[in-house]
Formats: sequence, structure tokens, C-alpha cells
Amino acid sequence: MIKVKELSTKHRKTLDDVLTKPPKSGIKWGHVLNS
Repeated sequence: MIKVKELSTKHRKTLDDVLTKPPKSGIKWGHVLNS
């Protein structure tokens, strides 16, 4: 099973990557966060 701590770290890293990269990936995350 995936540890919650590791999952949170991955999510945070992904969000940081999305925020610093072109909005192309950010759009997908936006939909996920808004659902």
C-alpha cells in the first residue's frame, strides 16, 4: 500500500511542478481540484 505521507509529498511535488510549468498540465489538475 502507498503511505499517506509519501502520497502527500508526491501530490505537493506534482502541484509545484504544475504551477511552474506551462498551464497545459495545470488545466488537468484544475479539473481534479474543482471536482
